[in-house]
Amino acid sequence: MSSNINPYEYCKIVCNPKGSITRNLRLPTIKANHVACPGDPVLSKDFTLNAKKKTCIRVYMPTTKLTSNDGDTRIPIIFFYPRTGWIQLNWDSIFTNLHCSKLALEVPAIVVDVEYRLAPENRIPAQYEDAMDAILWVREHALDPNGEQWIRDYGDISSCYQYGCSSGGNIAFFVALKATEMELQPLRIAGNIMNQPMFGGMQRTNSELMNPMNQVLPLCALDLDFAQMLVRHGVQIEGRFDIVGLHGIEFINPKMDALFGIIKDFILRNQP
Repeated sequence: MSSNINPYEYCKIVCNPKGSITRNLRLPTIKANHVACPGDPVLSKDFTLNAKKKTCIRVYMPTTKLTSNDGDTRIPIIFFYPRTGWIQLNWDSIFTNLHCSKLALEVPAIVVDVEYRLAPENRIPAQYEDAMDAILWVREHALDPNGEQWIRDYGDISSCYQYGCSSGGNIAFFVALKATEMELQPLRIAGNIMNQPMFGGMQRTNSELMNPMNQVLPLCALDLDFAQMLVRHGVQIEGRFDIVGLHGIEFINPKMDALFGIIKDFILRNQP
């Protein structure tokens, strides 16, 4: 399919001679806020995940849990992999901060926002390895008497979820497969939440591109084959599809609220 759009200019990147890229898109960022002020619904802390890989995580905690008297009631832990298109830094942007803060508050849950390495400097499976590092970090701190307090004292590691948007949805899927091969108990991945996950072949087939808005079988319906494939292989899934919208539509408040309602309902119904 021909296009007059220059993808490099559109993505604001410049290719360098040795295979790296220069990223000219700078999303506004926000620092973690671990000191509660009156009215703060959510706090956050940054931790180094792997110094050698230069990866970090940001942990979000609803203050309602910190100030409540139900000390024996733990809350789910959600590993969040933000949308990056594989190439753009986004883990500490104001958009991801808002997303994770609202998610932590609405469920409520502890949200672990993962900074995974970017392509093309770091190719798959580096991103999957970073996500697994985050899972192992949580498990370590939950079991360590001197571990991070929010994880150790408030998190329910038997009720962990992976949640990814776009490229992050891809990460959530493949890391879930990897987790089945590992001994993670007592940590348990109770479910996967994939919002507009980025899947597909190297390129669309000619038949896909000929008529993407076919009234009988539009391209968005054709993509449901991925969900149907999971069902055929015995995977229990719950699909929610909306043919009206755009990539990243959850950043529009009404859609964000609706998405968080779906996520909250899914998690509450799958509590052990």
